[in-house]
Amino acid sequence: MSMRKEKWKYVTVTSSNVDDYLNDLYHDTKAQHINQGVSFNKDDPYQMGLLRLALIEPQAFSGLCKKLLNLYFESKNMPIQNISFKFEILPQEKIETKSKEESRYENMWIDFT
Repeated sequence: MSMRKEKWKYVTVTSSNVDDYLNDLYHDTKAQHINQGVSFNKDDPYQMGLLRLALIEPQAFSGLCKKLLNLYFESKNMPIQNISFKFEILPQEKIETKSKEESRYENMWIDFT
């Protein structure tokens, strides 16, 4: 488990700590984009129906999610025209990392049955 996931495991993100969370998320993400997931219960016909409809939309799934977030916050009368946010990236402590060889076997399990 990453340091960020461990640190925030039992913490609710609020308006007072969201910048700290974003900073940790920024530093914990190696790629250019930060991904947040949506899970769909395979045994729930309604959720699978929502997923089906989303997948046949002509726009990308992430674009649809962003549009829905926009509509949601507009419906709450939150000012979204000025939400662009560039936060100061705070330096993080250098964390000792494992070698590739150590990491390779970290999540390995063997079934002896």
